[in-house]
Amino acid sequence: MLRLVGGCAVLSLGLTYAATLGTLDWGPETIGGIMVLLQVAMIVLIAPSLAATLISGERESGGWELLQMTPLSAGVILRGKLLSVLWPMTLLFGATLPGYLVMIAIDPATWPQISRVLTTLMLTAVFAILVSAAAGSFFRRTATATTMAYALLLADCAGTLLVWLGRGDTFGRATV
Repeated sequence: MLRLVGGCAVLSLGLTYAATLGTLDWGPETIGGIMVLLQVAMIVLIAPSLAATLISGERESGGWELLQMTPLSAGVILRGKLLSVLWPMTLLFGATLPGYLVMIAIDPATWPQISRVLTTLMLTAVFAILVSAAAGSFFRRTATATTMAYALLLADCAGTLLVWLGRGDTFGRATV
């Protein structure tokens, strides 16, 4: 996980460095778009593998019955399990923040746009965690739960992106 965080931080700074050198060719908007796609891809690829196993892994190993016998409430157990996934996702999210900070230093006028992007990415991460955990609660086997979580997130993220990309050609403006 730490290698992944380090790699994302280096990639984020590298993209920002490319934006500063090639501002005339690519522009900060293009680099920012690549950084957003990188983060969404990380969220969609990592969240299901972490969150889909929260309940299905306990059910598969027999630990779910033990958790139900503890004096802890269901809310405390669920909150603890969700926080165990939220912390690694926060690390991944923070790995690309230096790139955004450099972009703000280059062009301070991008701060409102970057703040909206960061808010949207945080909400996307929370959504991915909750969808994956919900998918994991419906299946007893971890592999099935993880597969279903990936399918749901890819259908939601990539499916809606394909509809948006097809505006004007395949889909009308009203559909998009």
